[in-house]
Amino acid sequence: MSTVATFIRFRTFVPASGKKARLLYIVPHTLNDTTNTIPDNDTEAVITLTAGLCFWALAAKFAQTTNPSIDADVIDYQRKSDTYAALAKEKFSQYANFMGMGSDSGKGAGGAAQAGTIMKEFDIVYPWGEDYLTHPSNQR
Repeated sequence: MSTVATFIRFRTFVPASGKKARLLYIVPHTLNDTTNTIPDNDTEAVITLTAGLCFWALAAKFAQTTNPSIDADVIDYQRKSDTYAALAKEKFSQYANFMGMGSDSGKGAGGAAQAGTIMKEFDIVYPWGEDYLTHPSNQR
């Protein structure tokens, strides 16, 4: 039986013996028939962004289509591209409002939700007296 493990290798930095390294990483969400890692509060924003990206792709597809030289085809491809581009712009605007970045954000009731951000000085002093790996106390 073999064990598969993932390792992180520092190319130019080697922590001293007994020192700890902290690592923050982000993984993509999973959405399939059995697993959904998108929080319920974010579902509508993700769907809106996805719809905007789909409309944008459709606008790009119809923008590449040329009108035929024979007047047998009555489809106005440029108008379809403009329509999908307008829909994409509307969805991106809605997404920006969900994220608190839109023009309606900060208007209180009826406006968009503000993005959840908190800024705070977070100066931890370890009880055992150890220093940060990358930000020693003499540099803070």
